[in-house]
Amino acid sequence: SDDVVGKKVNVLMPAPHRKEHGRYIMNYLRSESAKAVGLGREVTGRRRDGTVFPMYLALSETKIGSRLYFTGMIRDVTERTLREKELRLAKAVSEAAERAKSKLLAQFSRNMRTPLTSIIGFAELLERQPDTRLSDAQQKYVGYILDGGQQLLGMVDDVLELTGPEAEIADLSLEAVLPRSVIDECVGLVTPLAVHRGIKIVDRSKLRELPPVVADPLRFKQVLLNFLSNAVKYNRANGTVLLDCAECDGNMVRFSVADTGRGITKARQRGLFQPGGDIAGDEPARGGRGMGLCIAKQLVELMNGRIGFESKARKGSTFWFDLPAAGPSEADGDPIMTR
Repeated sequence: SDDVVGKKVNVLMPAPHRKEHGRYIMNYLRSESAKAVGLGREVTGRRRDGTVFPMYLALSETKIGSRLYFTGMIRDVTERTLREKELRLAKAVSEAAERAKSKLLAQFSRNMRTPLTSIIGFAELLERQPDTRLSDAQQKYVGYILDGGQQLLGMVDDVLELTGPEAEIADLSLEAVLPRSVIDECVGLVTPLAVHRGIKIVDRSKLRELPPVVADPLRFKQVLLNFLSNAVKYNRANGTVLLDCAECDGNMVRFSVADTGRGITKARQRGLFQPGGDIAGDEPARGGRGMGLCIAKQLVELMNGRIGFESKARKGSTFWFDLPAAGPSEADGDPIMTR
């Protein structure tokens, strides 16, 4: 108290407020708006040695005769502020660890799903091979492959359901990618499922000279594979899937996948790219979890692309996405950007 009694109250204030205190008071006295007095708030205080600290300040105003008095109650909240910062830091570290774990689980599960689908598809072809009948022992072994594959695929989907769509959006490395190899790989992976359902895949992109695009190769394949898988799963038996690719406005390359299925009614088109977006409608469930299109949209947009669809009930659907065409300086295949 010996350090402050008799001195101006701004001795407790750090710069620049110490020099401005007089102006603050005059502005307060002239103001007819709502007053700060009577309200508590956290401000910065100044110690005798010049260091600053957080303090809680509560002000009150009293008029005695013609004189106006102010009373201030202050409390040092340094320890509370430090505890709050420690809690925020601990929470941030915990959330970052949880996000990293979810991302790792999602990446692992997603990367397992593609070969698993291929294994199951080829096992189904073996089981239903019309030209060569398997022996009883071979039929039993193929049955084991199918049962184990379906169980494992269900577990993978459960993990992806728990981790959520955000965890599936991993870091992207954008580079110049030749679409031909991606298209051929995706068509090869989907063909067993298409053959099983009597669906013909027509790849019109083979007739075109495809320019390189700027994309993450793995995410490019993931989006195209999602579109092709959906076109087969939600097609009619003995239907057709038409895959095409062409340059379009804005120096973009469009990849489109059309089916001859039942189409999507207008009532179900809204929110199709949102979590839980419903493609199947009243059709029997075929293993989807309502996240594929949501994730595809996020991935395409992260690759600076566009995504959309056209559909009419009972007339089929066409899903498409655009990716930027690679310029001459980008066509060497070196990484362009990492996200």
